[in-house]
Amino acid sequence: MAFGVSAVVGYIDPVTGQVHNATGANVTTLIGAVCFLVGAVLLLPERTEETRERAVAPAGGAPGS
Repeated sequence: MAFGVSAVVGYIDPVTGQVHNATGANVTTLIGAVCFLVGAVLLLPERTEETRERAVAPAGGAPGS
């Protein structure tokens, strides 16, 4: 959502080539990047938990024996 706002805020005038609000575009892009970072950090424990469950092998012989 923040990246969409960034695109709207950082509108470039086709006649002059000037960015209307470069600071606003940069701030909303930063907010979007921080949101992606927070999402990635929140997914780390879930990924680690899944890996631990797969690492535990069932007791018994080798497969196919």
